[in-house]
Amino acid sequence: MSNELQLHTSPLIPGLTVIEASAGTGKTYSISHLVPRLLLEGTLPDLSKLLLVTFTKDAARELCDRVRKVLTQLGAPPAADESTKAKDIAELRLLLTAPEAQARLSRALLDLDLLSVSTIHAFCQRTLQQEGTLCGLPVLPEVITDDTEHLAPIVSEQWITTLSASPTLAALATVQKWSLPDTLKFINTLRRCLRPRSEPAVERYEDLIKRIPALASQLADTANWTALQEILSTVNNWKAGAPADSADAIAQLSPLIANETHTTAYWRCLPLAAALTDKIFKKEKAAHAALETSPWFAAARELHELTSRLLWSWQHHLAAESMPRLEIVMARHRLITQDGLIGALYHALHRPGTACAEQSSRLADRIADRYHVALIDESQDTDPRQFAIFKRIFLDARPKRQLLLVGDPKQAIYSFRGADLATYLATRDSAKADARFTLTRTYRAPQPLVAAINTLFDRQGSFLNPGMAFTPAESALTYDYQLIVDGCPSARLETWIVADDADKNFSAKARRSRALS
Repeated sequence: MSNELQLHTSPLIPGLTVIEASAGTGKTYSISHLVPRLLLEGTLPDLSKLLLVTFTKDAARELCDRVRKVLTQLGAPPAADESTKAKDIAELRLLLTAPEAQARLSRALLDLDLLSVSTIHAFCQRTLQQEGTLCGLPVLPEVITDDTEHLAPIVSEQWITTLSASPTLAALATVQKWSLPDTLKFINTLRRCLRPRSEPAVERYEDLIKRIPALASQLADTANWTALQEILSTVNNWKAGAPADSADAIAQLSPLIANETHTTAYWRCLPLAAALTDKIFKKEKAAHAALETSPWFAAARELHELTSRLLWSWQHHLAAESMPRLEIVMARHRLITQDGLIGALYHALHRPGTACAEQSSRLADRIADRYHVALIDESQDTDPRQFAIFKRIFLDARPKRQLLLVGDPKQAIYSFRGADLATYLATRDSAKADARFTLTRTYRAPQPLVAAINTLFDRQGSFLNPGMAFTPAESALTYDYQLIVDGCPSARLETWIVADDADKNFSAKARRSRALS
């Protein structure tokens, strides 16, 4: 169980501390006051010993400005109304009576430029520069934001080489409209996932390709084809949009008996072959029963189903072939990406083998000597490598350093960039009970609206994740706002159910258009 964070009295002990802050509960405000508290209490001897990490450069600038503002307020004489209008500053000021607290504050005010708030990428880059030898990078490669310009030619070459060597695959790709830009986008997404789990499961591209000739031979088998013609000749009731009659159906399917898989005509008629039972009215019971036992129809459905999975497999195959080549190109040009910075520091801290492990330990000790406290903002959007880096430096140190994670799992939205909510939840749950806190008093909404939201989510399984439980919020506002519609107060919460006319299950275009209208 967690408890509400009290800025000035909640214990902040060495090791892992987790603060979950719901939207509008003053997360940045709390961080900007926790840093001076840690300084005045002596956990931070000076500002240079603090590692403060957030998700974006803009957030880093704002957080840095907020912390500096609080420190500056503490360094100035107290205002006459401070005890009523700036209660938290007044509470922090009480710590100045402790031995050496005033000296630490005075030093911090002189060294405000030592306060470093950065993104995880900036932290990794700085560490790789400072500890290049221990990291195995005596000279840091040039950092680039995007390596797509180096990846695209590699994928394009693989694409052309493979398709030109396989006329069958080239014809199928043409009919199914495989797209090189789409495949490049897929590879970029896949490689940013640390532990990708593809759904549906990926079959080996080579295995799928090998099965095509055997299935095509069954379709070209004279006996199988003759039996199919006999079945279709008995059909008198074809659905709208289907072949006009049995003769038309046989004519449309005839390219399949030529076994010319290198032609586009072959692959264009395959969908019809696999959907014959959908084209014939159910009252043609004899034809339906015969088709279900037809070797030709079974082969057509299996081939069609196989080719529908082939692009998925092909894209994974291209990714597996292209990524090692990209690493070679990047090394040759002495380049590294932002994500590569994280990977380089992670591997430097987790090298296998006794000798290498000792070097990793020396690196971790050097960084732990530099930083006594790490405060990680937006921690719900970090990935397993980032958590492993912070754990290695701060929690595995002897003695343990202070690692504070501040975030909100309800706002975890960056899984497409590798963020792993499961890793965050596991890390949160590893914290001791007295080191887990929440911020639940929101300053963005009046109590009636907060109560409505609480009612909506305060039930078991509301987030469809067993690791996430809803913590009811409360409003810190002393006033109320309510929307007036046609002179009448509106409901605090309204739900609209809008029909979705989109043809595809994954499309929301029609739903969004209607909702906006």
